[in-house]
Amino acid sequence: MHDMGKKTFTRIAVRAGSLVIAFFFIYSLYTLHTNGLKARVYYTAYGLNDTATPITLFKNSYEVDTFYKTRGVHGRVLVNFGRFLNFVGIENDDVFKNADSFPVKRLNIMEEYEKRLTARNFLWIAMQGNIIREIDYVLPDAVFEEKGRTAWNEQDVFKATPDRIIAHEWGSRRILSNHIPDIIEPVVLNIDASFFSNTDAVSLAQEIKKSALKADVVTLNLSEDNPDVTEKEREELRKFAELLKGERE
Repeated sequence: MHDMGKKTFTRIAVRAGSLVIAFFFIYSLYTLHTNGLKARVYYTAYGLNDTATPITLFKNSYEVDTFYKTRGVHGRVLVNFGRFLNFVGIENDDVFKNADSFPVKRLNIMEEYEKRLTARNFLWIAMQGNIIREIDYVLPDAVFEEKGRTAWNEQDVFKATPDRIIAHEWGSRRILSNHIPDIIEPVVLNIDASFFSNTDAVSLAQEIKKSALKADVVTLNLSEDNPDVTEKEREELRKFAELLKGERE
């Protein structure tokens, strides 16, 4: 009887311990989720067929980056229409090459990255600074097919299917596809002029308006700092901007 009492007590203690562990696990998940939401900055979001959707046209990637910081964009999902990924990382060897000089300088890594901002890396920099926590690329069909053929040669790719490629940058997700993603939370939307290599303003406007996306920040980038973007593509982006503005007037 004495042994049975000890066994019963042990079982109760184990169950109680399991419940405590489960409670703290659930509480930790809740805390992480809550803090994550608090770290994200949202404004009033609109459907992309709503006349109140805020739209701003910029000349280059530097202006887009500056706008994000001025608006306080932080911890957000970006949906990016374009032909390029704008995600060429900066080598830290370049950043720190003079760090051992005397007198020793206090180095702000993000400031150093910003000094090197170009069309090739501005989304990489935005992710390093947690302006953006996830990027969903919408690529032209031909570009996506090419990325699909070489996906498994990239070290950061961990999943590739016929309709999307998923990669991670230190845990921050990047998704490549050729269609508009289905995302519940409000997004930051960027449309680069390079996307008009194989489409036109009217077609893209119609496609975007049919989507379920909601956005509170919408930027249109003429990419004047990217020599691989043509004037024809930039002109089509201007038409796209005028088309949307015209429907608001």
